[in-house]
Amino acid sequence: MKQSRMLDGAARTLSALSAFAALLAVAPAASAATAEPPIPRGAMFHSWRDNGAGGNYVLQLVQGHPLSRGATLHGVVTSDLTCTPDEQGYSHCHNGVDLADGTHITVVDNHAMNIHPCLKPGEQIVVSGLNSTWVKGVVADRQ
Repeated sequence: MKQSRMLDGAARTLSALSAFAALLAVAPAASAATAEPPIPRGAMFHSWRDNGAGGNYVLQLVQGHPLSRGATLHGVVTSDLTCTPDEQGYSHCHNGVDLADGTHITVVDNHAMNIHPCLKPGEQIVVSGLNSTWVKGVVADRQ
């Protein structure tokens, strides 16, 4: 009886794990069609196609401490990775930025690379807090 309950419990666990694995297998395909995140409130554009115009970027914070809304720090771009465009033609470049206060952030630059260039390592950028997951970045020599 005890062994039968253990086998029954193991079968249910295996079934739940199989269902979870199936969900994971489908999730990337479903999200590929909607790879672009919603444009955050306060952005100065209405399409990711325009992100980067005039050296003005809205960047998604993926690592590091968020800046308070309106707080501004100077920084230097340290990396530019993962820039292959998706099916809609948008790149989601991962950029490292060393900030003047000694901290480091990693951001995602969602943009149309064929229209507005990626952030380049060595570039000076002014970063301002937009909300807890987004910052504005201004590259002065592109304005």
